[in-house]
Amino acid sequence: MACWLTKAAPSARSIAFATGSRSSRLPWIPGNQRQWCAQSWRSQTQSPSKASYRSYATFRKRFSSSSSSSSSSSSSSSSSSSSSSKEGPHQSKFRIVPFRMNVQQAEEQFVKYHGHSFFSAKPSHVDKVEALYIPFWAASGNVRSTIINAQVGWDHLVSYYNTNTKKTESRWETTWRQVQTRHEFVSAYPSTEPELQVYASYKYRRGFINQIRSSTSILDATKFSHEYFESHDPEDVQRGLGNRGLDPFTMKPDNALRFVRTVIEQNELSKAERWLVDNYRCDRARILSMDFQYGGMNLAPIYIPVYVFSIQYLNRTFRTFVQAHDPQGLVGGLRFYSWQRIGAVTALSAMTGLALLGTSGFGYGWTGAFWLGVVAPSLLTAWGVMYYPILDYRIRDWWRQRSGSYSGSSSSSSRTAGERAGPVGDPLGYYATLGVSKDASIQEIQSAFRGLAMKWHPDRFKTEKEKTIGKKKFQEITQAYTVLRDVKKRKNYDMYGQG
Repeated sequence: MACWLTKAAPSARSIAFATGSRSSRLPWIPGNQRQWCAQSWRSQTQSPSKASYRSYATFRKRFSSSSSSSSSSSSSSSSSSSSSSKEGPHQSKFRIVPFRMNVQQAEEQFVKYHGHSFFSAKPSHVDKVEALYIPFWAASGNVRSTIINAQVGWDHLVSYYNTNTKKTESRWETTWRQVQTRHEFVSAYPSTEPELQVYASYKYRRGFINQIRSSTSILDATKFSHEYFESHDPEDVQRGLGNRGLDPFTMKPDNALRFVRTVIEQNELSKAERWLVDNYRCDRARILSMDFQYGGMNLAPIYIPVYVFSIQYLNRTFRTFVQAHDPQGLVGGLRFYSWQRIGAVTALSAMTGLALLGTSGFGYGWTGAFWLGVVAPSLLTAWGVMYYPILDYRIRDWWRQRSGSYSGSSSSSSRTAGERAGPVGDPLGYYATLGVSKDASIQEIQSAFRGLAMKWHPDRFKTEKEKTIGKKKFQEITQAYTVLRDVKKRKNYDMYGQG
C-alpha cells in the first residue's frame, strides 16, 4: 500500500512482569527519535541528532501553518493545504474506504442495535445524523518475542485446620517452579487485525469507535479523492447528507505505536503462557519477563466511513456509530435499557420470592415486607437503569482524564438554559456556511471545514465558470472558519454578531 507510513526499524524492548503486573526494564528503544519528511515518517534507531530535530522542525513549519492566514483568492490554495496537513499526514498520503450504505440502511442497523433484547429501550427521537470519515492509523509489522524468565504451576488440593470454624477444611493451592527456557516466537501482524487499527483522533470515545473496526473494510481502501465526499444517493440527499464530513488526524504516530505495541505484547504473553502449559503439562503459567524485538513496523493513515447518530437523553448527547462499509453491520455506542420494564420485572420477582418465603423470618408484617422487599428494590433498580448512561459516561470521563487519553474534548455535552447569552441566530451565516450548529465543538468545526474545503477548492474544477463559483464559495468557507475556530472571535460573533 503506497501511502504515508511511519516505519520503525528493528528494535528491542524488554518487559519485566510480576504476578500479572508489568514494569518496564528498558525504555522504548525507537520511541522518541522520529524524523518527519514528506514521503514517510520514519523511526530512527540511533540517538537523536541536531539534523533530525531540524528536519522535524522544518516539516512542522512547512505543514502546520494556519489555514486562515488570509481569505483572499491568492491565499486560498495555501490555506487549504496547510489546514489539511496541520493535524497529521499530507492529503496525498491518505487512503480512504468508500461508503457502501446509505442513511436508511444505517438506520436499520441503528434500530437493530438498540432493540436487541426485551429490556432494550429504543430511542424515540434521533437529534442529528452525520455522515463522516474518521481517521485510523493501521499498523502492520513483525515481532520476535523471547521468554526470559517464567514459572509453571500445578494445582493440588490441601487440607488445613480453620481456627475460626474449628474444622478441617480443603482448599486449592498452586506450587510454582522456575523454568529455564529461551523459547522464541516469531509472529507477523497484518493491518487487517482490528486491534492494530488505532483511532487517530480524540473527538469521539475510543471505546465506542473500537467496536466498528473491521478486518475486511481496510482491504477496500483506495486513493484519496474528492468524489468520496459527495453522495448522490436519493435517500442521503433527501436527508441533507449529500456532503460528508472529515474528522482530522490529531494523534501522532508515536502514540499510535504505543497502543499497537501494548496489544502485540499482550497477545505474545498469552501465546507464551499457552506454550508453557502445553510443553510442561502444568495447570498454569506466568511470565516474569519477556523480550520483544520489532521489525518493519508500519503505520498507514486510513479514513473509515461512519454514520453518527446523536441522541438526546436526560439533557445530554449520546452518540451511536454505524460503520458504513462492512456488510456485517458494525455498530458502536452505549445501549439504553427500559427502566419501566426492568423495574416491573424486579417487582414481580420480589413479590414472588416474598410469597414463597413468607415474612415471618424477616420480623416484618406484610406491609413492611412489601415496602422493603418489593417497592424499595424496584425503585432503586429503576433509578439505576434510568441514570446508568449518565453514570457510565461520568466514570469514563473521569478515567480518561486521569489517564490523559484525550485532549479535553468529549463526545457528549450538557445543554443548560442560558449557556450562551448572545442573540439567537446566525447573523452572517457562518454556522450555516459550515453546516454546523451553534454549540458545535472546535473539532466539529474543523471537520466540517476540511470536508467543505476539499469539495470547493478551485483547483478541483476545470472550467473558468466552475472555478469562479468554487473560489467564491471557498472564500466564504474560509472566512467562516477563521471566525468560528477562534474562541474570542466566536464569542464576539455569538454575542454581537460581528465577524
